[in-house]
Amino acid sequence: MGRVEIEKQNMTPATSSSGKDTREDTMYRAFTMRRLFLKLLALAGSALACHAPGLRTSNQMPSPAATPTVTPTIPPQATSTTHPTPELPPTATPILPKPLFIVDGHQDITWNWLEFGRDPRQSALEGRQQEDGGLVEAAMGDRTTGLPEYLAGRVGIIFSSLFMMPAQRAYRNFKSQIFADSEEAYARGIEQIEAYHRLAAEEPRFSLITDLEGLDTVLASWQTDDTQAHKVGLVIMMEGAASIRQPAEVHEWYDRGLRSIILAWQATQYAGASGDAEGLTDLGRELLAEMAGLNMIVDLSHLSRNACLEALDTYPGPIVASHSNPITFVNTDRGISNEVIRKVGERDGVVGIMLFNRFLNSEWTFETPPGLVTIRTVVDAIDAVVQLTGSTAHVAIGSDFDGGFGAEAIPLGMDTVADLLMIADSLAANGYSTEDVEAIMNGNWLRVLRGSLPQRQ
Repeated sequence: MGRVEIEKQNMTPATSSSGKDTREDTMYRAFTMRRLFLKLLALAGSALACHAPGLRTSNQMPSPAATPTVTPTIPPQATSTTHPTPELPPTATPILPKPLFIVDGHQDITWNWLEFGRDPRQSALEGRQQEDGGLVEAAMGDRTTGLPEYLAGRVGIIFSSLFMMPAQRAYRNFKSQIFADSEEAYARGIEQIEAYHRLAAEEPRFSLITDLEGLDTVLASWQTDDTQAHKVGLVIMMEGAASIRQPAEVHEWYDRGLRSIILAWQATQYAGASGDAEGLTDLGRELLAEMAGLNMIVDLSHLSRNACLEALDTYPGPIVASHSNPITFVNTDRGISNEVIRKVGERDGVVGIMLFNRFLNSEWTFETPPGLVTIRTVVDAIDAVVQLTGSTAHVAIGSDFDGGFGAEAIPLGMDTVADLLMIADSLAANGYSTEDVEAIMNGNWLRVLRGSLPQRQ
């Protein structure tokens, strides 16, 4: 497939020609019914798995001033092959009232758009029909994201990446968003950040969040029951800093709207990535110093263990791991160690649980029969972070949906991004208070954003 020209993409309108939107309400009802069915299916799948003692969480709302604690019930070496028995029978647990909205810590929106032609304004389900049997489906699997599903699933804010593939790792047949050197990486990054700006300009339901006022605008849109008013806020982050040619250039990117950076997806001039022994380089330390002056978010996902530890020990600003699961669930160094998780908690940061089955159970493959990874497995991963940090204040969702895998590779019971709401239901069914569920589904990411975004000038 050749390069996708954004200007030529057809928009999928959110409203009818009369200006009255009935589509989203209809979709929400449909997703709600499907959500109930899939939830029961997922719980039934969990009941077939092997069991271990469950968790009890705090019932206090986490805050920087008063962080709730819990008594660990999961052994430190527990793995994702253990599936605690639900503490309440499914028939006795009503679906949790829908959270106000959900914050997703990681999605590759413009990579999907520019490389694979997946217009983010289009429904995932419509996109699947178009991709059926084609090269995109073969490379990426069944699509899971799109504006109608965001709105139906109440996904109100997404940390949205600038991601391009190193040339040596390029997907067969897809060579638009790749780079061989820093100049090409810079050019691809500019294309993608401009794409986010055009997306927000062309589709009013998307809104870029670059400051506190922009954040408040998106939050206010979810305070109303008028579904036509809801907005999906995009916080731009960079996944792999190869696009930043020299540390001082980060100021240019910040002015363009960049607010968070992963220093390496594959090893860069700034840091080693998972699989590497190298930590931060001298240029990496310079980049962190420039980022600190802007109070940007440092994201530890994909970094080597040594790079993670040095960043945690030296970077004074906000630190997260947007889409990284505990190493007990990912039996490679793409998982983050207990030590790193504890330090992220000590820094008042957040670990976002990634919903790729392979990173929720290392034994999973595409040939694995359904049921090895379920919504309950996601709760187990969340609980592992809760027990390591002693609090529900340091864990959230970083789905990475459509990040190189599709609906075939996400937990049983989930089909699109609209089904993130099912995680809230499962958390409630397994002992989490309403306040803790809200913290995990949105509040913890919001705390990080409020501590990092600037006031509008």
